[in-house]
Amino acid sequence: MKSFIRNVTIFCMVCIFCGLFKPTTTWAGEGNIDTTNKYAWLENAGWFNFRPTDAGVTVYDAYLSGYAWAENIGWVKLGSGTGPYGNTTSSNWGVNRDSGTGGLSGYAWSEIAGWINFNSSNSQVIIDPATGSFDGYAWSENVGWIHFKDDPTYNVKLATIGAGTYYVNIESGSDSDDGSSGAPWKTLHFAIAQINGGSTGTYTLYVAPGGSSTYYRVADGEADTELIISQDTVTVVAEAGTIPIIDGANAQNWTRGLEITGSSVTVKSLHVTGFSDVDEEGIRITNGAENRIYGCSAYGNNWGIRVSHATDSIIDRCDIFDNLTHGIDIIWSNNTVVKQSKIYRNFEYGIRAESSPIISRNLIFDNTIGILIEAFNNDSASPTIKNNVIYQTVSGAMSFGIFMRTNNQSTVNPEIYHNTIDGGTLNGIILESDSTSSASPLIKYNIISNFGVYGIQNQGGNPIIDYNDVWNNAGGNYEGCSAGANDIHKPPLYGSYELKSTSPCIDAISLDAGDPVTLDYQGFKRPKGAGFDMGAYEYAGTQVYNYLLPGGTGQITDYRIFTVPFYMTGAQILAAMENVLGPYNNTGWRGFASVSGNYLEFNDGSFQTLPIIPGMGFWMISLRTDTIPFEGETAPDGVDYEKGLSPGWHIIALPWVSENMNLGSIKVTDGINTYAVTSSENTLTQRCVWDYTGIGPFNGYEKQDLSTDNLQCGAGYFFKVISTKNVTIIIPPKSDASSFRRGERGSTGDEEEPPPPPGGSAEFSCPDISNGLLEDFVFPSTANCPLYFKGTLTIKNGVTIKNGATVTIKAIEDK
Repeated sequence: MKSFIRNVTIFCMVCIFCGLFKPTTTWAGEGNIDTTNKYAWLENAGWFNFRPTDAGVTVYDAYLSGYAWAENIGWVKLGSGTGPYGNTTSSNWGVNRDSGTGGLSGYAWSEIAGWINFNSSNSQVIIDPATGSFDGYAWSENVGWIHFKDDPTYNVKLATIGAGTYYVNIESGSDSDDGSSGAPWKTLHFAIAQINGGSTGTYTLYVAPGGSSTYYRVADGEADTELIISQDTVTVVAEAGTIPIIDGANAQNWTRGLEITGSSVTVKSLHVTGFSDVDEEGIRITNGAENRIYGCSAYGNNWGIRVSHATDSIIDRCDIFDNLTHGIDIIWSNNTVVKQSKIYRNFEYGIRAESSPIISRNLIFDNTIGILIEAFNNDSASPTIKNNVIYQTVSGAMSFGIFMRTNNQSTVNPEIYHNTIDGGTLNGIILESDSTSSASPLIKYNIISNFGVYGIQNQGGNPIIDYNDVWNNAGGNYEGCSAGANDIHKPPLYGSYELKSTSPCIDAISLDAGDPVTLDYQGFKRPKGAGFDMGAYEYAGTQVYNYLLPGGTGQITDYRIFTVPFYMTGAQILAAMENVLGPYNNTGWRGFASVSGNYLEFNDGSFQTLPIIPGMGFWMISLRTDTIPFEGETAPDGVDYEKGLSPGWHIIALPWVSENMNLGSIKVTDGINTYAVTSSENTLTQRCVWDYTGIGPFNGYEKQDLSTDNLQCGAGYFFKVISTKNVTIIIPPKSDASSFRRGERGSTGDEEEPPPPPGGSAEFSCPDISNGLLEDFVFPSTANCPLYFKGTLTIKNGVTIKNGATVTIKAIEDK
C-alpha cells in the first residue's frame, strides 16, 4: 500500500491552528459529474459519491468546487471560494486542475476525515481530457487511499450528453459549461470527448470564433492528446465567416490534428496545421463509412489528409498545400472521392493512392508529383482520374503529372480521362510495371503538353491510348508506347487552361467514341458542339440574352426586376444598354443594383466596377421597349448553382439564359440543414419569393410560395433570409417547370412580410422618370437635360417637340 508524506500532516495542523472552519450546509448545485459513473472507493470508509442527491461536484477548466458525500465521513468540500486555489492558508485551499493534462492537485476537506490530498508523492488523480474519466488515488490521513477507477466496477466520470447542437469557443468558453450557445465549452478535446461519450443520435458542434482566426492549440488550453471523433453522425463545423485553426504547435503526443473513426461524420471549414513531425497528419479518416471533409484547409503538416481502411469517404472543396510529404494519401479504402479541391505546393505528392478512388475536377499544381498511383504485393489501385488540371506555376516545381507503378502480381488499371496536364520537368504520364502485374491504364481525351522529357512514357505496361493532344514534350511525345489512332499533336491554344475558340481540341472527340465523361472541370455539360473537347475544359463560349425593356409611363409601378445571367462587370451592362439606347439618361430609363441593402444606379462609378455574376437581379424602369442584347459567359449548366446570402433582403434570379424553374426545386442551406424553399421545415428564409408586377396585392408584389410556382428566366425576385447567419441558395441545373400548375396561395404571416416597394426616399432619391406631366417632374441640375417622354409637348412659342428629341428647356407648359 502507498505511503503518505509528512508535509500533508504539517499543512493540516497549520490550517487547524489557524481556525479552519468546517463546510456549511449551503449546498452547491448538482455539478457536472455523470449520474451513473459517480462513485470512488475509500479503502477504510466505503463509497464516495461525487453527485449526491443534495449537492454535487463541478469540474471547471482550472479547479473543482462543490460537495461530495461519503456515508461514513459525511460531506467533503472540494474548495473554499473560487479557484484556482493557492493552498497556502486556511482561506485559499481547494482542488486545482491542469486544463492541459487533466491532473488534479491541492486539498479537499472532510469535517470527520480531515484533509484529502489529490496529488501526493505516490499518486495523482487525473481527469482524462479525452474521456472525462477520473483515475488514480487521493490520500486521506484518517481514511487512507481513495481510488477513483476500477473498471468495470466503479469510476467517476464527467456527465454524458444527449444528441443535439453544441458549441465550443477556446477564447470565451469553459469546459465546465454545458456546451450551449450561451455557455460554450472551451476546448475541442473536451467537446469531442463529450460527444463521443454521448447517447446515439445526431450531433452538431459549432467551432466558434474569437477573432478573424482562432487557434485551438496546447498553449491555449487544448490537451496534448489525440483528438478523435468516434461517435457516429457528427458534424463539426466552423461558425460562418470564421477561421478556427487546429494547431499542433508545441504538442508532443497530439500527432493527428483530427482523426475520424466513426461513420457519417462531416468536418467543415476548419483549418489544420502544425502537425509536421515525421508521420504526423493534419486530418485522418480511419475506418468508418460515409465520412466527409468539406471546405477544410490542411497545410504545414507532414501529411495533409489521409484516408485509411475506410469506405465511401469524400474530400470536397478543400485547400491542401505546403505539406511536407503528401497532400492527400488514400490507402486500402473503397469508393473514396476527391473532388473540387485545390492541392498545391506539397513537397512530394499532391495525391497518392494505394487504392481506387475517384479523383475529379481538382486543381493540382506545383507538387513534385501531381498524382501517384501505386500497388504492391497483390494489391490493386485503379482509380478514375478525370477533369483535373495538373500543372506548375514555378519552373521546376513539378516533375511528373501522373505517375503509376506496380509490382509483385498487383494491378494498376486506372481510367485517365479529360485531364489537362502541362509543364513539368520530366514526364506528363509515366507507367512502371513488372512482368507479374497487370498495368493497362486507359489514357484518353487528355491534353499533355510542354514536359521536359516525355508526354507519355511506358515501362512494362500496356496502356490504351487514344483521343489525346500530346504536344511539345522535349524528349518526345511518346516513349515505350505509340500514339492512339485519334491522337493529335497541335498547340492546344490555352487561355488559362480554358480552350480558346480556335483550339484544335474543340470537338476533337467524335460523339460515337464512347466518351463517358459528361461534365467538365468547371461543371459544364459535355458535349457543347459536334463532338467532345479534349482536356479538362469543354468550350462553352459566350451566349446572348435579349432583354426587352418594360416600357410604361415612368411611374413607380412600372418598375420591374430583371437579370443579366452572365459573368460581366457593371460597366459592360451599361455599355450594352447605351449601345442601343444612347447615353444613360434617367429621364427615359434607369436601373439599380442592390448591394448589401443599398442601391447603386447604373451610371454610378461603383456600379460600373461591380462584379456581375449569374443569379443577380436589378431594378429597371423605362419608357422604352427596345431589346438589349447582352453577351457574356454563363454559369456551368451541369452542376448546382450556389450563391451565398447574408441575413435580410436580396434580389435573386435564375442563373441561366433559357432555364425556367419551379420554386420547389430550389433549396437553401446553412451548411448543416438543407431545405426546399417552400418546405414547412425551412426556418432559414421566407418560404416564398416576391415578383414585382406593380399591381400585385402586396404593395405591387405577387407572392409565390407554391412548390409548383414557375420562376421565369430573365426575371428577378425579392427573397429574404430570416436566419441570423449566412445561408446558401442552391438552384439545380435541370428544370422541372413542365409540372407547373397554379393553386391557392398561402397566407402571409409576420415571418413573410412583403419587401419594401420600389421608389420612395428610403430606396431611391429620384425613382420616377418623365411621364409627360411636367408639374410632377423634377429636372436634373445639368444645364442641358435630355428629356424622353411619350406623346408630345408644346413650348409656348408653338414649336412641337417630337418624342425622343433633345432640347434645352427654359419654360414649357403641359398640353
